[in-house]
Amino acid sequence: MKSLYITALFLISLLFGSTLFAAGLPDGSSCQWDSDCHSGECHWQKKVCEVAGGGLTDGSSCQWDSDCASNECHWQRKVCEAPGGGLPDGSSCQWDSDCASNECHWQKKVCEVAGGGLSDGSACQWDSDCASNECHWQRKVCEAPGGGLPDGSSCQWDSDCASNECHWQKKICEVSGN
Repeated sequence: MKSLYITALFLISLLFGSTLFAAGLPDGSSCQWDSDCHSGECHWQKKVCEVAGGGLTDGSSCQWDSDCASNECHWQRKVCEAPGGGLPDGSSCQWDSDCASNECHWQKKVCEVAGGGLSDGSACQWDSDCASNECHWQRKVCEAPGGGLPDGSSCQWDSDCASNECHWQKKICEVSGN
């Protein structure tokens, strides 16, 4: 009886696009349908996965504050800022004050994570470039803590991803399933 109940829930989740049993694409990924996204929300016009509850991710292009999950669209750059203001990790910058972390990499001119180092998925040359202290030896991008490529990175195999889930068709690392 329990397996029949679980099978019924699974079929309902497929029918209505629930992400209850599926990994789904991370916030900010391109999508066509709500069911493509881990959050269950695909922006109707921009066709990118929104955060749960609606709104575009930090660093996404925007026109209005209301476009952003943080409710903060940079007035000049027209990108969603991090909550409290400032550009998110990985965004281009000129000054420390441009960044939510208050740290702009002196040479690469991108916002670093608080405490220093480049965010997961950023281009790198050495382990020491990355906040995780792990630069992928072949792809030269910062890995997630503990190894593996972060959600949204291009991949070929499940084992390439920190989540251990590579989308079979789009070939990007998915958010880990429930």
